[in-house]
Amino acid sequence: MKRSLAITLALAGIALFALMVVRAGPERIWDTLRRVSLSDFLILFLLRLVFWTLRSLNWKAVLERCGGKSGLVHLLGARMAGHAAGYLTPTSRIGGDAFKALMVENVSRRKVIASVVIDKTIELLVTAMLIPVGLALLVLSTPRPPALTGSFLIVTVLMIVLVIWLIRQQRKGLFTRLLTVLSRFRLGVNFHQRHKSKIQETDALMADFYRRHRDRFALVFLGYLVFMALWTCEIYLSLRFLGCAEITFEKAFMIITLGSVAFVLPGVPGSVGIYEMTYLTVFALLGLGPSHAVGLILVRRGLDLLMAAWGMSVILLRGRTAWSRVFPARARQTANIPSSTGEV
Repeated sequence: MKRSLAITLALAGIALFALMVVRAGPERIWDTLRRVSLSDFLILFLLRLVFWTLRSLNWKAVLERCGGKSGLVHLLGARMAGHAAGYLTPTSRIGGDAFKALMVENVSRRKVIASVVIDKTIELLVTAMLIPVGLALLVLSTPRPPALTGSFLIVTVLMIVLVIWLIRQQRKGLFTRLLTVLSRFRLGVNFHQRHKSKIQETDALMADFYRRHRDRFALVFLGYLVFMALWTCEIYLSLRFLGCAEITFEKAFMIITLGSVAFVLPGVPGSVGIYEMTYLTVFALLGLGPSHAVGLILVRRGLDLLMAAWGMSVILLRGRTAWSRVFPARARQTANIPSSTGEV
């Protein structure tokens, strides 16, 4: 059912995108894209590199408090690998986060997994708390239909409740509780029994972070606020480069907050269709031209593909090592190495 919903949303988004291209006119869209010079695109690429680096710094800050140590460049590479996996496959953001954890070398899996979950939770918390601000700005700028405002408000409340619940569960033992629930339906019983001690240690690391490292929590929270500001700057500069005179920082902020729904809906590779449908809807609400909306989508797609190419290179370089960590017996069999005991 989830797969059919994702396909339906994707097809609806692609159809809407095609309709907007026809309405705006391919020639007009091409003229809009031609406004972006090579130097403009380089500025956007460097800005994208800065905020990916900032996200890696946030993750590094969490990992250190979970007892793990890794270099910034190494974690940045792992993040890009996760981006590539989430962007180019149907796994979406969840699969991307799982994959980036596999790409971290020389650090305990439990510490890495705990840090990934905490880092993602804080990022979601910041996003959920900023969506009401974007919604308020939208309503105050021009009166909107009550149904539309109500739908955005419901989504916002649900996101905030979900994130708060997620934090509470992490403090009490998220993975243990999840596997306990699954075991009641006879799912994951063998896995839980084999890795019970490791799962409990991972839960303990997450609970300890929230209990003892509130200063680091606040620092990472602030880091993601800065990240959202950088994202706003990228949207603003992109539309300026595309010749959109109506864009303001306020409207750019509303685009990123209200457009965040594209990253939480059921995923297809690259959120194809869903991404376009969400951004085109937000642009229509803000009264911005369709040619600029299509131009922004295409520019951001280009940047995303460049980052995904970087991530794929990391996967190719680290992939065999990651496989051997996850499936040590299969790796030894492939390499004809005698079995030995030891912790993965």
